[in-house]
Amino acid sequence: NNILSRMENPSLFVNGELNSKYLLFSLVQIEILYSLGEFKDCIEVSKEIIDVLSKTDFTFLLRDPEKVFAKAGFPTKVTESLFNKTPVITNITSDLNDYLVDGKNALIVPSFSDKDFAVTVKKAMKLNRTELMNMFNESYKTAREKLSLKAYEESFNEFIK
Repeated sequence: NNILSRMENPSLFVNGELNSKYLLFSLVQIEILYSLGEFKDCIEVSKEIIDVLSKTDFTFLLRDPEKVFAKAGFPTKVTESLFNKTPVITNITSDLNDYLVDGKNALIVPSFSDKDFAVTVKKAMKLNRTELMNMFNESYKTAREKLSLKAYEESFNEFIK
């Protein structure tokens, strides 16, 4: 069943404001549909989210670096953001430092604190349009060169030989 239809306000925007609960449930539903092989429905649900991502300058991802999930896996939301030419404001967890460069394709929050997050957001607000455009392009370049299936095709083929 569509979990989104059970919500009180099943829309990405409510009274002109982003409905973050809908956005979160949309992302969860996409992952569920994808894992079930329901690719057509997965694409339909994601269209609205991709539209919102294409209009944002940054996405945010802050994780407590002491939590097991933050150490264990690569956050797929970073990949989704970079492929949509959207740099990420984040703290470094897992192996994000292998992919993200402060001021190039991301703005790195130095610690998991409100103060450092606020300083980093203020830094983002001071960027001019040229700097943002460079970050958009670098985000996509990183996604293509380091996170796409094509980037690992040769090493995978070598591995299975």
